[in-house]
Amino acid sequence: MGARNRGIASTVQSVNQDRITTRVQLADFKRTNSRIGSASQQLGAFAADQANAAHRTSLVNRSGQRLTSVTLHNTPEATGLIDRAATSMAREAQLGKSKSLNAAQRAWLADIMQPTWSRPTHGAAVMGHLQTARRLEESSRVFDTIATAAQNNFPADFSVVSKRGRVQGLMQSTNLDWAGRQTENTAIGFLGTHPRNIRNPQRTPGVGTAMIGHARELARVNNSRAITLGAEGAEAQGFYRHQGFQHEDGRALQPEHFSHRTLPLKLPLR
Repeated sequence: MGARNRGIASTVQSVNQDRITTRVQLADFKRTNSRIGSASQQLGAFAADQANAAHRTSLVNRSGQRLTSVTLHNTPEATGLIDRAATSMAREAQLGKSKSLNAAQRAWLADIMQPTWSRPTHGAAVMGHLQTARRLEESSRVFDTIATAAQNNFPADFSVVSKRGRVQGLMQSTNLDWAGRQTENTAIGFLGTHPRNIRNPQRTPGVGTAMIGHARELARVNNSRAITLGAEGAEAQGFYRHQGFQHEDGRALQPEHFSHRTLPLKLPLR
């Protein structure tokens, strides 16, 4: 066997082993969730209770689905549920990332193992899987941070977006600065959509729009002058531009300003 064929065989073996490992991890995750009850389902049921809502808004997305956004009272029960749900979604995002990377490897292998004259074009598929893996990695970091904030009783509002009692996204916001002082603005610390919506964005569209709409109402209730946040990457910056955000200094946000770096953005409210 030539060196190239040995290298391909070794890669195939490695990819298959990664697939088996990911399947075992997914099976373990599903068994745990079914045994203790889905953490996000528990949070969704809790958020659906009118008595537990500090603030509530509703939006019908372009698919005709009603998304309900709720800010929970900062109680031990609420933060405990936020912690468990965010931790569960962080783990699900990590497992989804592993699946996407495996799919990218399989598409790449399918490309190099076909004869040149009949080779299909898998480049787009590889890039699509890698982009999904990147989004899931970012999602995992967001949910890990939200869980940590809930665990440590960070002085923030925790909001839940749900559809028919199923959690679709989480948001953490505050009107305090880093020194713990009251500010004129509402800052969105972290905003994340459920991993299943990243893998299949057409399943429940409009989750980000629902969260920003809810943040607007929450900011008005708090008499905030603006909503501020940091957006990393062209995709996120394009979304916030569409929502009306501008540079923190008031300049219009244009596509040529998009960057892989974090841009401080502001949405004026008055």
